[in-house]
Amino acid sequence: MEPVFYPAVDFINGRVPKGTGVWRDLLGDHPLGLLNRNPPLPLLTSALHFLNHRISPMALSHWRSKPLREHYPQGWTGELFVDSGGFMLIMDPYLDLSRYGIQSDRLPEGILELQLDYGADRIASLDWPIPPGLDPEEAKRRQRLTLEATLRTGRRLAELPPHRRPKWLVPVHGLDPDDLAQFTQNTLNALKAEGLIEFVDGVAVGSLVPRRLRYLYGEVVAFIRAVRRVVPEGMRIHAFGMSGLIVPFLMAEGATSFDATSYIKNAIYGIYIHPKTYARIRLFEMKDWDRYPCDCPICVGRSPREDAAIVYGKTKGSISSIYSLLAIHNLEVDLDIFRKSKEALLAGEINRFLVELTLRLPNLILPGTPFRSPKLFEATPIRGVRQHTPDDYDLRKRNWNPNPKKRCVLFVPCSKQKPYTSSQSFKKVWRALTRELGGWIDEIQVVFISGLYGPVPIEDVHEDPIVSYDFLLHPADKEGIDRIAERIAAFWEKYGHLFPIKVAFCPIYAYRQALKKGSKNVKDLLIFQKWKDLPDLVQTIYFNLTQTGGGYGH
Repeated sequence: MEPVFYPAVDFINGRVPKGTGVWRDLLGDHPLGLLNRNPPLPLLTSALHFLNHRISPMALSHWRSKPLREHYPQGWTGELFVDSGGFMLIMDPYLDLSRYGIQSDRLPEGILELQLDYGADRIASLDWPIPPGLDPEEAKRRQRLTLEATLRTGRRLAELPPHRRPKWLVPVHGLDPDDLAQFTQNTLNALKAEGLIEFVDGVAVGSLVPRRLRYLYGEVVAFIRAVRRVVPEGMRIHAFGMSGLIVPFLMAEGATSFDATSYIKNAIYGIYIHPKTYARIRLFEMKDWDRYPCDCPICVGRSPREDAAIVYGKTKGSISSIYSLLAIHNLEVDLDIFRKSKEALLAGEINRFLVELTLRLPNLILPGTPFRSPKLFEATPIRGVRQHTPDDYDLRKRNWNPNPKKRCVLFVPCSKQKPYTSSQSFKKVWRALTRELGGWIDEIQVVFISGLYGPVPIEDVHEDPIVSYDFLLHPADKEGIDRIAERIAAFWEKYGHLFPIKVAFCPIYAYRQALKKGSKNVKDLLIFQKWKDLPDLVQTIYFNLTQTGGGYGH
């Protein structure tokens, strides 16, 4: 079976196929855009990716009126793989998709109809991921939901005529390799019992990305190996979210297809992948370089110094164009690794290729090698995550008494890392404040905005409901935004008079919307929206704290 690599893209990123921001160049405007390649690239998209671009129901109906490839003029003929977008739903289970015609009691079927309307050649059905450290009971609940969605999708596929039936990858997740192998076997047995196994093209192994991000490469390999043990010969094994130097190791274990968003995520953070060492280099670290260390068509003739000047606002230019060019370069590096791995596999020399790779790259992180990189990533394991409801923590029902010495309240968004104070984003804000304020830092009351619970004072971040939930408020979750806004409004009503200085740092759109809505009657709240505004936030707090008696200076 020939391996396949799918770059992940957002086709529906605006009202029209022209595209917006980074996607304009990345999809079609640039000669090396993903829809312009010959031979055509296979591509992956999420069924629900339109939610990230605030697409209206009417606009989505237009996009669903014909297959995605027919909306774009490039004549792209590559394979279209449409994932379910289940990760988005597990992060915000209160997300109501009914206004898009997807009813909560028919989610598996509604997602499938969306995939069919997109013109998918291959699909992965609705699933519920299992991150590392998830509470065992919650993991079992998610496996039950995934299996139920798998069977419901299979029944609907069986009703379709063969020409409308896409190839189907069944998603599988587990707490550990043995649990994953058992769940995979149970899923295949259930499909056989209902006569649906004939519609299955393979399995898609999920929940690997958190392990890859923590450099737990040995665990990722062990998960693929476990699935290979129970999957019949000839059935495809897809590894969700895998790219770069881990690909040849997974290919050697039997994984046959891969997808990645890392090429564009790295680019948006200004990260350039070195084509020879594969090191991740931040653009600001290259600001003194006259040329890129690469001879690909993207890099030739361009200067990192000039690109960095545009990105950091020193000279005029299109920042999104720089990001899109970084993304195309990063993708070329991923594709180069994949192609060389594929050639070695098909030639029966994958093991020799792995040996050569380790000899050529002495700093390569091998599966099973302990690794920590404080510069690029701080590993913070997820432990004991369980299902929670908004009622599990509500500041309105608690007897919280703020320290009267704290004159400034600072609202900041919560984080995936628990406790919130361990997150890189909060540490960055707090370091900036500490450097400037010195002892004045003790007069700041930090209140986190939880997407599930609303205001959470810093004193409560270690409480069980706070450290054991995993939730991301989505911009399309209107009811969730209203719920958080209501709780923020209650905070101001009860505690607002205690803080003469009111500020917020909120670069996350959905959380900022909830904050603004809940603070509409608070006239003296200053909201800083972007990371580039962090110095202004620090100076504002410093200026006002150091004034006699507090209050805003003029």
